[in-house]
Parts: sequence; C-alpha cells; structure tokens
Amino acid sequence: MKEDFYVKPGDSVTFAKTVGETDIYLFAGITGDFAVNHVNEQYMARSKYGRRIAHGVLLLGFAVSAHGSVQTASLTEKLLVVAILVGPLFFSGIVFSTLLKRTQSIAAAMSYNLMGAMLGGALEYNSMRFGFSSLYLIAFLLYGLAWMCLARDAKNASRAEPQSV
Repeated sequence: MKEDFYVKPGDSVTFAKTVGETDIYLFAGITGDFAVNHVNEQYMARSKYGRRIAHGVLLLGFAVSAHGSVQTASLTEKLLVVAILVGPLFFSGIVFSTLLKRTQSIAAAMSYNLMGAMLGGALEYNSMRFGFSSLYLIAFLLYGLAWMCLARDAKNASRAEPQSV
C-alpha cells in the first residue's frame, strides 16, 4: 500500500503559532528569565514597543520545530541544528563557570555575564537586520579582541607575581 506524503518537492510548508501568556510564563519559569520586557505587560505598554516581547530563544525554538517538522531533513541537518543551538550555550556556561571560580568578586563575574547577554542580543538584532553572514566578521573581530584581552591579562598577571629571591 503506497502512502501519500502531503509535502512534495517544490511545495512550501508554513508553521503558525500564537504565542500566548502560557508560552511566555512557562518559558520564563524554565529559563529563569523574568525580565520585564517579557513578563510585565503594564510596564511594556508604556515602552516604545507598546506590549511585551517574546523571548528570542523561545521563537528560535519555534523555528527549530518548524524545521524539524519537515520530514525531508536529513539526520546531519538535524544534528547541525542541535549543535548550532546548544553549542554557544554550552561554551558560555564553561566560560562563566571558569570565570566565577577564578574571580574575587562575584559582582564582576555577573557583570561580565550580563554584558555578554547584552552583546548577544545586539548580535541577534544585527543578524536579523543584516543577515547571518554579517556575523562571521563580527564574531572574528570579537574572538580577536577576546584573545588580545586574554594575552594582556596574562602579561599583567606575570608582572604582578612576586619574584622569589
């Protein structure tokens, strides 16, 4: 018995989802991201946006869901999507935990983490405005800047070490 598949080559598939109150609060509860721009309707009504903004990662999850619902995606493509989504979170967790372990000031480590989140938001916006290919140059520059800062800190740390006599 031949089974018909609803999507044929050349067809387009759409995915529609109304993001509701439950989606936002469940995602905020799972991630711990209760920022006012996501959960406070009254506060955001007075902002330039006029309403709350859904979490970017939640919307990215919907995009992965839409991509994953197409049965023609190969295993390699599905694994690549998982690596792209999980990789930055995994490495940022390693970097943050290493920084937190070495620091004398938890406030400084938390501020670095906050700056990283803000920079990530700016990069996310730029990727939507200029396309993902624009991120390659920006990422290359940021990695170069991070490497230079790391080299500078290592050099300063070696100068600060007391010399044994």
